[in-house]
Amino acid sequence: MQRLLLIALTGTVLALTVAIGAMSQLLATPAKVLTYGQEVRLAGTVPADRRSTGIVRILALSCGFSTYTRIAEFKMPATGAYSYRTAPTVSTLYSVRAGDLEVAAHNVRVKPHLALTRHAATPFRADVTSAG
Repeated sequence: MQRLLLIALTGTVLALTVAIGAMSQLLATPAKVLTYGQEVRLAGTVPADRRSTGIVRILALSCGFSTYTRIAEFKMPATGAYSYRTAPTVSTLYSVRAGDLEVAAHNVRVKPHLALTRHAATPFRADVTSAG
């Protein structure tokens, strides 16, 4: 029974990895890979010709969805620098926009967190944590 559970968990991890890999190939931006629960910092500078709007918006397109969701909006400093920290639970494409113009896109892949432990009564135990 324990061996069947271990085989099933291994199959689930492999299936999730393949699905995440297939989704990232569809998106043009290079992906940063995180383990479930980690944070990513989206940062950059808005070009001078796009600073007239005065507002920066962070939009997210999560895996499985077809439209962007606004997750942050803030007033742009005079330097045009922006920084935002987030901990995505699924692979997400982030779009940084000044007005109606996209100034940056960040692709973040999220892989499941796998913890393998050894106990005296059982050979190994695999714990997989992921969203969805």
